[in-house]
Amino acid sequence: MSLYGGERKYKDKNLFRGAIMASGGVLPSQPIGSPKAQQVYDRVVHRSGCDGAEDTLECLRQVDYTTYLNAVSTAPSMLSYIALGLTYIPRPDGRSLPDSGEVLAKQGKYVPVPVITGNQEDEGTMFALFQSNLTTTDGLVDYLKQYYYAGASKSELIDLIETYGTGLEATTQNSPYGTGAKNEIFRGYKRRAAIVGDLFFTLTRRLFLTAAHVGKNAPASWAYMSSYATGTPILGTFHGADILQVFYAIKDNYAARSIRTHFVNFLCDLDPNGNRTGQYPFWPKWEDEQKLIRFYSDRSETIDDDFRVDSFEWVKQNSEAIRL
Repeated sequence: MSLYGGERKYKDKNLFRGAIMASGGVLPSQPIGSPKAQQVYDRVVHRSGCDGAEDTLECLRQVDYTTYLNAVSTAPSMLSYIALGLTYIPRPDGRSLPDSGEVLAKQGKYVPVPVITGNQEDEGTMFALFQSNLTTTDGLVDYLKQYYYAGASKSELIDLIETYGTGLEATTQNSPYGTGAKNEIFRGYKRRAAIVGDLFFTLTRRLFLTAAHVGKNAPASWAYMSSYATGTPILGTFHGADILQVFYAIKDNYAARSIRTHFVNFLCDLDPNGNRTGQYPFWPKWEDEQKLIRFYSDRSETIDDDFRVDSFEWVKQNSEAIRL
């Protein structure tokens, strides 16, 4: 939607007419010339054996397929200690991506097609499993600064973390949500899962919608939250649960059928409500009252998109600090 500042035509034809962003939003990102991006490039050059080349880029273009594949595949896995300290993300280069995603949203420099965008309720749980040593706020601050947000100050990160509670509330109010004191497999797990899920998925989804609807020509949009795996130990409704539930229908229940119906309606009519009435609840546009639809395994309901308001205010005010 934001490539080339919102250009979607190819040979005078539109490339697409709508967008469904599952676990989608914007990831604020540092430019392609930033130190973090340079480190990625340097590692690939080294692993490809191009360190001594006069023109390292040309050298990379000449190496054989397997060598290059192995070199670019040395990035840490998302299911590792570094988790979502992502290596390969859309980075502004001034041309194909003119600026960071949240800036383009505010400027209206994206294609304003109708949009469905939403999240799994517990997006961050899967990526918070591998850092059992991070049991204190100071440790979590150092981790986020080293692997994620080099541009954020420690005081800024402390302010963010404290919006997710301290003491007992840091466990009881965080992800997997609605489980009280359960599922805290080691100290700090649930708070970290909530923070990671919000910064990479849930609150950056709201950041996109909020920014987009400030300007002119904002798209019609519908937002959702999936809670159909509530009760799954440790993970809750985790990132990727929709692949199993919606697309493979591992459980062909109300959630699977209703979401597929809404998506197919959107494909046909650019409106998830389509022409069907009565079988499933009406899904209101997000921009009307900032509401989203919440899918359970046996029902759905409309709720306000206003949870974790203090954390969201921090994200809005500090989007530059959380550029990856």
